[in-house]
Amino acid sequence: PTVWDVHMADNPKDEMFSHPDSCPALQAAFDEEYATEWFQQFFAGIEPDRLQVCQAMDVEPGSDWCNKMDWLSLYDNVMARKFHDMPNAGRVTDAQVQLCIDSANVYVNATWSEPVARRLGIGRLLAILLDGMEDVVDGSSDLRFKLFSGHDATVAPLLSCFPPLPRDWPPFASFFVFELYQCGQEWGVQTIFNDNVILPDFCEEDICELQTFLNGLAPLVPSNYEQECASV
Repeated sequence: PTVWDVHMADNPKDEMFSHPDSCPALQAAFDEEYATEWFQQFFAGIEPDRLQVCQAMDVEPGSDWCNKMDWLSLYDNVMARKFHDMPNAGRVTDAQVQLCIDSANVYVNATWSEPVARRLGIGRLLAILLDGMEDVVDGSSDLRFKLFSGHDATVAPLLSCFPPLPRDWPPFASFFVFELYQCGQEWGVQTIFNDNVILPDFCEEDICELQTFLNGLAPLVPSNYEQECASV
């Protein structure tokens, strides 16, 4: 058997999540997208459906719970049941479940549609991943495996960085794998999402030449996060 030494790392800056509350430029990017006419019309048009889903869950439409229950919260509820093969809550229909899924996908597509949102929302995690690869290549690190554990709010913005992957809300238990390969003096990266090898649109082969991979993601890595956050 192989014995692995496990080292835990603190993450005081919490780079695995977006922080619009402390990054004004990121909040401004979100607000701009949410204020678009198509976004406002879409969610205004299905507001009666949201109240019907609340009723179907046996929650009084005028209650504080229902007023605070947005489409993402409804999505979490219906998908947790779906993932565990449980019946829908209350009188929720399959059509309403699908509406929750579609609405969450519209929301996440809008949230991460602009490069500035990706750059300030998940760019710091990309920097950690890319720096780790370069450390292995230049010999400053001998780590063979790194594990990052986050939430769907971590995976969703990462998805937006790797077209042609859809910017949908990631399924339960979704994961990325970035495998670093060496062949002689050449290095390459293979990207895997939920057990499927993907070909980012900035790569030409499944095992992407390392510098090409780094260059493809470089525009999404902030050079000075605090400074960029303040530039509204």
